[in-house]
Amino acid sequence: MDDAYVTVGKLTKPHGVRGLAKLISFTDPPENIFTYASLFSHVDGNELKLEKKSSNGVEGFLVGIQGITDRSMLESILPIELQIRRSMMIEITDQSDGFYYSDLMGLSIIAQDNKSLGQVIQVVSYGAQDNLEVESASGTKYYVPFTKHAVLDVDIVKGQITINPIYLIAQKIPQNPKAESESVEDED
Repeated sequence: MDDAYVTVGKLTKPHGVRGLAKLISFTDPPENIFTYASLFSHVDGNELKLEKKSSNGVEGFLVGIQGITDRSMLESILPIELQIRRSMMIEITDQSDGFYYSDLMGLSIIAQDNKSLGQVIQVVSYGAQDNLEVESASGTKYYVPFTKHAVLDVDIVKGQITINPIYLIAQKIPQNPKAESESVEDED
C-alpha cells in the first residue's frame, strides 16, 4: 500500500460566529472520520485537529478546528478537503469483497458489450447519490450514477468497471438553453 493521500471528508462552510465549520464525511459510517488521529488539509498539507461539536443528521457534523476561534479566520481557509495517508486505511485483501473510491480512479469504463467508454477521473457526490465522473478518449466528460442498476461490475484486478450505458449522462454546456444533456450515442 503506497502512502498517497486519500480524501475522507470536506469542511464546507462556517456555522455561526465562533469558528465552527460544517463537515461532510466520506467515510462509512460517517462518524469514522473522527477515528483518524491525523487529518491533513489538501491545500497545504497541514495537520488539522477537529473537535466534534454536534451531528447535523444528513448534513454532516459541526466541528471546531484547533487554532480557529472566529468566523473570519475560518472563512479565510475554507473550503478544505480533509485527507489521510493511504497507509492509515484498513487494507482490503480481497478485491472482490470491497474497494475504496480512490481505487476507482483511472479504471476503464466499459459497456456491457465491452465497448470502451473512457476512464474514471473522480467520484463525486451531489447529495442524493455518488457518481463516477468519466472522461472519454475525446475529452468529453460523463457522469454515471453509482447505483446497482448503472454500475454492473467493479473489477479492480482487471482495472475496469462495467456499466449499463443507458445511465451514462454527458455533461456539456448546452448551445441551446433547452438542451441540458446528451446521451453517449450523440458523440461521434
